[in-house]
Amino acid sequence: MRDPGLWIALSCTALAAAGCAQILDIESTTTKPDESVLSVISIEPAADAMDVEPDASIEVLFSDELDESSLTLDTVLLTSTAGPGSHNAIAVEVEGAMLRIVPRFPLALRAGYELAIAAGVRSVQGAALTSDYGARFRIRDGAWTQPQLIGDQGNATAIVTAINPAGKAAAVWLETESGTASVYANRATSDGAWAVRIPLEQGSGRAHSPVVAIDPLGNGLALWVQSDGTSEDVWSSRLVAGEGWKSAVQVGVRVGEPGCPRVAVNRVGNGAAAWRSSSGGIFAAHYVAGGGWIGLKRIGQGGDCPQVVIDDGNVATVVWASASGVLAVRHPLGEPWPEPTRISTTTDEIYVS
Repeated sequence: MRDPGLWIALSCTALAAAGCAQILDIESTTTKPDESVLSVISIEPAADAMDVEPDASIEVLFSDELDESSLTLDTVLLTSTAGPGSHNAIAVEVEGAMLRIVPRFPLALRAGYELAIAAGVRSVQGAALTSDYGARFRIRDGAWTQPQLIGDQGNATAIVTAINPAGKAAAVWLETESGTASVYANRATSDGAWAVRIPLEQGSGRAHSPVVAIDPLGNGLALWVQSDGTSEDVWSSRLVAGEGWKSAVQVGVRVGEPGCPRVAVNRVGNGAAAWRSSSGGIFAAHYVAGGGWIGLKRIGQGGDCPQVVIDDGNVATVVWASASGVLAVRHPLGEPWPEPTRISTTTDEIYVS
């Protein structure tokens, strides 16, 4: 494209040759950026983008090299548009004029998000962003895939699955061979690709009651009851994202015959488990990511199958029905288990979340 100022100057020269008495003095229309003001040049994903991948980073290119000290978790926020107070944990990385926002956990499918960068963010030269900057985008939807064979035996039973907001999944089930049931597991990435099924248990005795939970990063815990031919114990296996299932470990010392185990995990990979024992007790334990199972204790004297959850502050809640009503225990990680509290005198269906 011809420069407008150059084109006009040439036209006037031509006119002067034909008798034009005056040459116009016109400056180029090209506008130089204001170097005293920091501005956003581009953002990826683009503002109002749809079908963004849940594990995508956000890259914002500025007009000048950034002063890293001005970019903090107070000046850069990633918020779900689902409602107030739904800020997402992020890491902020700076490379020259490029700001990279990396969510610490995969973003939720079909959810909308808003990036906000506060006025006052500076360049190394002192130029500042003069007004707040914001951009919205939406995470892609999930989609049904064609059926895939994730276990190569035709006698699978007691199948239990778990999935996180990014679409990473885990499955556990029983397969019976020569009359003995064994625990098997598989895992899937967010693109729906499944790995190879593997056996989880260590012994040769009968297994039953497998359960599984998975955290936002794709780490998980599987729990089941395993017999050694004489008695039964609760066992578990840790799923490490990007690596696979780890060797099975016994959750705690043997106390009666366990049944209906339950397991839960939180955003940082810590977990909690609870089960009922034939000895008449409700047992529970905490799982510490990278450290294993701790704090196994009988927390109640008897009742139906318990339910368990654990929040992001590492407080586990176990709820179960007993002859005296519905009982609950809330237990912060690292503290002694308290006595149960009766929260209802009726014992209808119990759900906890």
